[in-house]
Amino acid sequence: MSIFKKLASETALYGLSSMIGRLLTYLLVPLHTHLIYGFRPSEFGILTILYAYTAFLNIIYTYGMETSFFRFANLDKQNQDKTYQKIQTQLLITTLFFTFIFLFSADFLNSYFKYGINGGLYIRFLAFILFFDTLVALPFAYLRLQNKAKRFAFVKLIGIFLSVFFNIFFLLICPILKKAGFDAIDIIYHPRFSIGYVFLANLIASFITTLFLLDILVKKYKFLWDWQTLRPILNYGYPLLFMGLAGTINSMLDKILLEKWLPENFYDNQTSLDAVGIYGAAIKMGVLMTLAVQAFKYAAEPFFFSQAKEKQAPELFAKVMLYFVIVCAIMWVGVCVNLPVITYFFLSNSKYHQALSLVPMMLLANLLLGIYFNLTIWFKLTNKTYFGTYIAFFGAICTLIGNLFFIPILGYWACVLTTFFTYLLMSIVCEYYGKKYFPVPYRWEKIILYLGIGGFLILFIQFFRFENIYFNFFFGNFVWGIYIFYLLINEKINIPFLSRTKV
Repeated sequence: MSIFKKLASETALYGLSSMIGRLLTYLLVPLHTHLIYGFRPSEFGILTILYAYTAFLNIIYTYGMETSFFRFANLDKQNQDKTYQKIQTQLLITTLFFTFIFLFSADFLNSYFKYGINGGLYIRFLAFILFFDTLVALPFAYLRLQNKAKRFAFVKLIGIFLSVFFNIFFLLICPILKKAGFDAIDIIYHPRFSIGYVFLANLIASFITTLFLLDILVKKYKFLWDWQTLRPILNYGYPLLFMGLAGTINSMLDKILLEKWLPENFYDNQTSLDAVGIYGAAIKMGVLMTLAVQAFKYAAEPFFFSQAKEKQAPELFAKVMLYFVIVCAIMWVGVCVNLPVITYFFLSNSKYHQALSLVPMMLLANLLLGIYFNLTIWFKLTNKTYFGTYIAFFGAICTLIGNLFFIPILGYWACVLTTFFTYLLMSIVCEYYGKKYFPVPYRWEKIILYLGIGGFLILFIQFFRFENIYFNFFFGNFVWGIYIFYLLINEKINIPFLSRTKV
């Protein structure tokens, strides 16, 4: 069980940076949607769409080199630094090329997308953000490879704290100072710049994060180009690029298509940008599930590679999957039970409440994404990453067709239902082929049972709503507690007094 403890401790550390960081960022939602200091739904819609495009660009900028680094650094442990230097050289060249393109085409892009008078400047900010984030992508992967989870978490948190601080400074403190008659603040604050301050805060944080990793960027790096050894790395990584793009289509395309494909006046008194802003705010309510999947991914990927040659690896991977689902199922039910409370504190502006009914389904869709990530390990370990490309493109086609066909009919719900069924189908296909090449005895009967019970309890609590909000709160959390207790007893997890075997 020491292996599980190691994975759990590293997941906790990686999760600390990811979860606390995302939670801090999530705490900005009340500010970004505030009636006085926040943005209009249409402005929040632009913010949502531009960051959706940025997610695609992040995949293009790194094109699978982080996972490739893990793979080839583990194959040649004596020359891990040289592997790092070769891949970082390649990333540096391509990142500079991409950044120059976006800097010089920013105004042209804004004239096409029409994101306002400051849109070109928003795009330039994003270009620099992508530059710095890509520059430190491999140093962060190097820290993960060296099991330096504490430093990884520390640097990540520094960047996120800075981003949150500058958001608060520009969007809350500066307006207060201006209203108080502090005219000097006009040097750095102009109300019409609006969402531009979010991008500026992100840029400052990304730049300072880079400074904290200068020792790896400078001391561990020297320009090293060797095409003969880079070719197999690229051959391993390029399917991951397409898989990443297809995966990002699954998670981000709905926001872009919702703006373009939603019929006029589908929702009363709302433009399509308003709809995107409302939808984007609603799905942020499911941030905990996204965090859990991301934190697990950070720790599990190097863990899976390090354990792949062990005889017990398939059984070990099956247990990891089961425990992952248990943790995520607990989060799923907990967030849904407490959604009214979460909404009260973090999304008080009623303009953004229209799409809150989507949250339970979106949480479940993200949980399925985590299951799919567990399943993908077979083609990464067997060097059949092209299967990942095929499956991801299959998912991308499902996402595209589902959104294009159903958005004009179902609006927001088309996005969520398409995401859910896409991840479900991708998981089924991945498991089908995984059994042929790297069989893992996943406990599907338990996974389906636990998720089925969780879904039933969510519907049960939604159906039995009482007028007294306090009674609803205690009743819902009582049911949630029973669910947690049932899972722990059934798996004998961390309840030594209920079992002679400690897990």
